[in-house]
Amino acid sequence: MTKKIYKKSASVILYRVIPPAAGILYAAAAVFIPVFEKEMRIIIIAVLLVIVSVSDILEHKIPLTACAVIFSINLVFSVVVYYNPVSWIVSMFLFTVLMTVYLVNRSLIGLGDILLITVCVQSLMPENILKFLFLTFVFSAVSGLFTSCRAKSLKNVFVPASPCIAAAFLLQVN
Repeated sequence: MTKKIYKKSASVILYRVIPPAAGILYAAAAVFIPVFEKEMRIIIIAVLLVIVSVSDILEHKIPLTACAVIFSINLVFSVVVYYNPVSWIVSMFLFTVLMTVYLVNRSLIGLGDILLITVCVQSLMPENILKFLFLTFVFSAVSGLFTSCRAKSLKNVFVPASPCIAAAFLLQVN
């Protein structure tokens, strides 16, 4: 019983407390310490991506609070530091395409993965977006191949995409 309560309280802290606190920390850093804004943004988004990846691997769920915080960090970055309309336009287009795929066949990609890909695209410079998407899908394909070989089946194999998204993002972020 206590183990179940501990697990529940740990997940509440991990998924509901840390992401909003990280967003507030970034907003404060962007406004009051603009010299360290870039480093803070990269570190905070990396921490949020690790949280999302752990959740996706262990529970097969992506906490939407983390996606919302990354989105709010991107908004603050766009308003306070550097407005980049190309990344936002590509993000909207990508969201539309991936949502169409999701609505056609819900087993191909999850809604959390779609949101995570689009908020990561908003965080990148335009020259890194295609590399990020390529790396994301290559990492997902390789991960799926290994998972299928381990399961010795090509059917009903779950491949958590968020670690692949996180790895590709961390390789492309400036």
